[in-house]
Formats: sequence, C-alpha cells, structure tokens
Amino acid sequence: MKYKMHIDRNTGIIEMFMEKLQDEDEGTYTFQLQDGRATGHSTLVLIGDVYKKLQKEAEFQRQEWIRKQGPHFAEHLSWEVTGECNVLLKCKVANIKKETHIVWYKDDREISVDEKHDFKDGICTLLITEFSRKDAGFYEVILKDDRGKDKSRLKLVDEAFKELMSEVCKMIALSATDLKIQSTAEGIRLYSFVTYYLEDLKVNWSHKNKDQLWMKTDNKDVSFDMNSGTPVKYTDRVKSAVTGEQIWLQINEPTPNDKGKYVMELFDGKTGHQKTVDLSGQAYDEAFAEFQRLKQAAVAEKNRARVVGGLPDVVTIQEGKALNLTCIVWGDPTPEVSWLKNEKPLASDNHCSLKFESGKTAYLSISGVSTFDSGKYGLVVKNKFGSEISDFTISVFIPEEEVRMASEKAQPGNRKSK
Repeated sequence: MKYKMHIDRNTGIIEMFMEKLQDEDEGTYTFQLQDGRATGHSTLVLIGDVYKKLQKEAEFQRQEWIRKQGPHFAEHLSWEVTGECNVLLKCKVANIKKETHIVWYKDDREISVDEKHDFKDGICTLLITEFSRKDAGFYEVILKDDRGKDKSRLKLVDEAFKELMSEVCKMIALSATDLKIQSTAEGIRLYSFVTYYLEDLKVNWSHKNKDQLWMKTDNKDVSFDMNSGTPVKYTDRVKSAVTGEQIWLQINEPTPNDKGKYVMELFDGKTGHQKTVDLSGQAYDEAFAEFQRLKQAAVAEKNRARVVGGLPDVVTIQEGKALNLTCIVWGDPTPEVSWLKNEKPLASDNHCSLKFESGKTAYLSISGVSTFDSGKYGLVVKNKFGSEISDFTISVFIPEEEVRMASEKAQPGNRKSK
C-alpha cells in the first residue's frame, strides 16, 4: 500500500506516510474532515521546485537511514594541529563492532588498516608527524562490515592545504624558545629552537642599535615602535640559516656596531610571531670576550703540532734486518721533533739514525736491529700552540731455527756421536 494514514485522537495530529516520493507523486494534496454536516479541509501544493526540494530531502533522509543501519560516521573527517605541531585527522564513528574494518587512504592508496580497535568515545584518528607539502592530497577513511559500509573524505589541497599549513606554521612559531646568545670561534650566534622547521615558515631578522634609538627619540615627529628595527642585511659576515630545529643568526667578527636589540620574526602566512634579545651592555661584553677566547683556542688547535700519520702501533721485525720508519708531522710554526725510547730521550747515532726534513717528515732508521732495540718508542712534536706524542712498539724476534741451533751449541753433551 503506497499511502498510510495515522490519527492520534489524543493530540489531534493526523499524518499520511508515503514510502518513497516518485515523480508521479507531484501534485496537490487535500485533507478533508467531515463530522455530520460539518466539513473542513486543508490543501498542500507540492508542485515544481517545492516538490523537487521535498523529493531531494526525502531521498537524502532515506539514504541516511540506510547508512546508519551499519557502521557509519557520526562526524566526518576534520583536522586539528596538536601542541606538538603534528596534524591529527579525526572523525567520530558509530554502530561499529569488533569485525568492522577501518581503512585509511591517501590519494586512493591504502595507508593504514585498523582491525583491532576499541573506540570507547567513538573517535577514530590518523596522526601525521612533521606535516609538510608532501602530505598534501585527498584523505579518505572507510568503515565496512557485513552490514554495510560508509566513507568520509577530506580534501587537503589548494586553499584547504594552505589553511592547514598556516595553522601548522603558527603552532611551530609558538613553539619557538626564547632567543639565546652563544659565542663561537667565528663570532656570536643568536638562536632559537622550534619543534621542527618548515620552509613555509618565513624567518626574518631585524636589528636596532643604540644610534637608531637616539635618532628616533630625537625626532619628535616620528613615532617610535620598540619592536621595529632595520632588516638585517645578510653578507659573508652576517648569515642566517636553519640547522635541524635550530634557527640562528651568525655574526662573525662582531664589532660595537653589532650591539643592540635583535628581533626574530616567524611569519606563518597570516601573522608574525616575534622573539627578541638584547645584545648590548654586559651581554655583549661577555659574549665578545668568550668569542675571543674561543677564537684563540681554535687558532691554537688548528696550528698546534701534531702527528698526521705514518707510524704503526706495533712493528715486529726479525733480528738483523734494517728498520726504516717515516712519519708526517704538521704545525705552524714548524714543530720541534724528538724521539723517546722507554720514556727516555733517544739520540741519533751510528746504530739509530733520526732525521727531520722539510719541516714535515721525520725518519727513524736502524741498520741492523737486535733484541736490544725492542721497546716502547715515542715521537714527540711540539710548538708554541701545543704538543703531541705518538707511541709505537718495536718487537725484535729471533727465528726459531737460530734459537734451536744456539740451544744445541750451548749444550754439547746432548749431541749424538757419529
């Protein structure tokens, strides 16, 4: 039966139900009520756009009812950016059971399957760490079991992706630590750490020195913004970059003109987020003094005397053989070279020749080694920046045949008579 009527005499509500609205149901509907000689009626016109709108809504509600008979989405896919600057895709599911499969897709390629789930709160999530441009695309999650299936799709391309990326950059900018001052062997570094860095997050540095402060305040017609400054001009001496999670400004060979207030602005695409540090007064003096100390230490380390290579850890040689060792040394100024044997100075003589040539090559030569030459040796190099010792061991052995013959000569009573 296509039409069903229902009358609730308690409430006075009269209803007519149609299982499905079809094209032939378009028309004018009239309800007539008769009680004795009295009659009454009400008319409802369902023609044209009015009917089409009702038919579309009825079909939508019908499909929704069918959809909700199986696993379905109570809330469709959406995103949020976590405090750790990760992107969390989430949806709320309903009417699922243990046998329900939950499958995630990106650009129609399966990326994750969750067959073991216990969503007490009905929330299904996909976490994307260190979100970047490679993560742009179309995301879809499908629920399915023997009762049916449902899907939810999220578009993260074009403007939708830009909106999400801006929010990610905002969270990264908010994660930035306060600017710190660090002295290096090259100069002074200003730096801040973020959770992770994206190229979409624009970094700008500005500087305001004391002269600028005076000029601004001296000109009464110019308003003074404590957060403004001159954009830093990047040169071979002043550089900005990102290393891992560290955003830094390096000022090599600093001068008094580099004193002042520095501002790092991180622009997320909509808003600028600033961090400031004052590199003046005691802060500058301490940083500059430490820079000079580190610079001198670096020069000393670079130029100190050292053994570059050539010496083995152990030399094993047969008695009577010639031994020749060559070693390369370096230092500026040219290092002094000396040798040790068993921690005592070793001098050059007719048996052991020690030479140092061209300010970089040291030689040790023994014409015919004996067991007397066995021991611990050391090459000592030294200049005004430091010294170094390279140790090695010389082990002289006697062939077994010679040992046996020597033993027989030492014991003549053991010989056999002819």
